[in-house]
Amino acid sequence: MAQRVRGHPTETATASALGRGDPVAHLLSDAGAAIRRAALAEGAPVRLGVLVNGRADRGRMARQGAALAGPWPLHCTADLTGLRRAVAELLAVDGVNVLALAGGDGTVHHTCNVLAALDAEAAARGLAAPRPRLLLLRGGTMNILARATGHHVRPEKSLRRFVRDHGAAPLGALPTQPLASLTVRGGGSLRHGFVFGSEVVYHALTLYEQFGAGYPGLLRFLGELIRGVAVGSPLFERERWRLGPFGLPLDVEEGADRVTRFDRYTAVVAVTADLSLATGVMAAIRRAPAAKGFHARVVDARDAGALVRMLPALLGGGAQAGVRDFREATGLRLHGPFTLDGERFDDASDLGRGRLDVDDGERWQVIGGQGRLGSR
Repeated sequence: MAQRVRGHPTETATASALGRGDPVAHLLSDAGAAIRRAALAEGAPVRLGVLVNGRADRGRMARQGAALAGPWPLHCTADLTGLRRAVAELLAVDGVNVLALAGGDGTVHHTCNVLAALDAEAAARGLAAPRPRLLLLRGGTMNILARATGHHVRPEKSLRRFVRDHGAAPLGALPTQPLASLTVRGGGSLRHGFVFGSEVVYHALTLYEQFGAGYPGLLRFLGELIRGVAVGSPLFERERWRLGPFGLPLDVEEGADRVTRFDRYTAVVAVTADLSLATGVMAAIRRAPAAKGFHARVVDARDAGALVRMLPALLGGGAQAGVRDFREATGLRLHGPFTLDGERFDDASDLGRGRLDVDDGERWQVIGGQGRLGSR
């Protein structure tokens, strides 16, 4: 396959005529569906394509995108319109069946939602086709999902390792495993995601941005919170209202007939994969391989100071009074702004208005790295 690096300074002039046209229209055609179905047959050879989020890690991935180039199509995108076109072209023009995502958790979030939307449009026309396998590469600031699927090294190293070990294999022989997602519904809209955080997480991410991105910013932010509780810093006194508790109720469902209600609570986090903020450190939630549904952790109603004092135990996964774990939850019913894979949603979006329904969602086939997801 001729190398193509699109949307990047190294872009070549080898793009196909279809690629220069409307790849979304081609995906939603009989010819596009035929390409996708043939590519996703179990015996088809691996055909790799790479998506780079040019805005990930404060633009670093755009500068380093060329390190991921090779004899496979690569797109570097910076907005959702470009992402939708890139996904359509990779699937329905290039016949890609392994989609490598170089970015952070937000990149995975937006790509999966584009895939789901394109699938729904195709299915409505009778053109349903299987989805590609996903290879989640580190490339953002937190990389929770890449680490949860066993990819701990630099994205170019993970990519080269995959090509070395599996590039000549048939698609059906790849070491894949389903990764469940959540569906979040509100205001007539729907999103797919993997890590949900309620209102306190929304506000915490807003504050965290004041301290810089990545782990250095996180450590500075946590340090300021702890200092604020100890000495009553101006920032903490001004912003403590953001840390709850919140007055609207939360319902946690476990199956059709078991519901636990919290009339007031401080936070709830729901995940379908391991939640850790650094490799081997701050492993907040570990998912059992055979667990059903999703893991929901609820912090009961307490003031901001008490919440901050709980943070070391919460982030490290230790037992803590005032915390309830629902290891096989199937639904959440709540209100308020929220986060999904680090993306924030409030009443400026349809999803942030009215009641939120968070439910067990779809399954995505992901390719595991070393030590994780090693069998089909």
